[in-house]
Amino acid sequence: MNPLTVSALSTHIRSLFGNDDLLRDVWVAGEVSNLKRAASGHIYFSLKDAGATISAVMWRGAAMGLSWVPRDGDQV
Repeated sequence: MNPLTVSALSTHIRSLFGNDDLLRDVWVAGEVSNLKRAASGHIYFSLKDAGATISAVMWRGAAMGLSWVPRDGDQV
C-alpha cells in the first residue's frame, strides 16, 4: 500500500466536499460534548446525536464572534 501524504489527502477531501452538492454547504445539528477551550482561542468539542459522534473545532476567529459560550449538553 502506498500511503498518501497529508497534503494529498487534504487536497482530495477538499475536492470531494467542493464537488458534492450535499457537502458543499453543509450544516449539522447535534449536542455539544467534551468541549475544551484551548489557550490558542480555538474551541474543540464533539458533536453527537443518538447514532454517531464527530470531532469538531471552532477556530479562534469564529469563537471570538460568539454572542454566547457553548457548553456541554447544548443543542446546536
